[in-house]
Amino acid sequence: MTHMHADHVGGVAANGQVVFPNAIIRADKREGEFWLSKESLDKAPEAMKGFFQGAQASMKPYVEAGKYKPFDGAGELVPGIRAVSTYGHTPGHTMYMVESKGQKLAVWGDLMHVAAVQFAEPAVTIQFDSDTKRAAPQRKKAYAMPPRTASSWPSRMCRSRASASCAPTARAIAGCRPTTRRTRRANSQGRARGHRRAFT
Repeated sequence: MTHMHADHVGGVAANGQVVFPNAIIRADKREGEFWLSKESLDKAPEAMKGFFQGAQASMKPYVEAGKYKPFDGAGELVPGIRAVSTYGHTPGHTMYMVESKGQKLAVWGDLMHVAAVQFAEPAVTIQFDSDTKRAAPQRKKAYAMPPRTASSWPSRMCRSRASASCAPTARAIAGCRPTTRRTRRANSQGRARGHRRAFT
């Protein structure tokens, strides 16, 4: 689990029951200590209490069943899956590097939110960041990763105006290039035929 905001953890339980009975949820211990804490809930502003209540309701059946196993910071969780600490968006936000057969995938959760803005200006933060001063540098650090280290990001995050302003590494990782009139026309034609085209 990258973090425990409701749009990431909300689907793991329903009606107080686990949805994935064979799953063990892994998350940085700092994430659980913050979102699953009654003390944190009690101290939270009224507008934020729902975030804590949602995380606690989703995680409760897994905690009770012994299916929540937090880890402490960066490191390999199982062969081929490595946790990379990216604290800032939330206290324990984590991205994961998945490697298999010489290929790598970066699963980075909410390290970036609006590609059209934050590819060009990684210092831009949002109100949902728990610590904006820590969140922005984590984004810059991820952009600076060499392609061989972070070789796959969701290509949908690099489109239109965003692709023109991707950092060189980000373009290499996302597999995109600055748009041209030809690529925009080709994509328009592709959509007309009901197909999605990615910049290559």
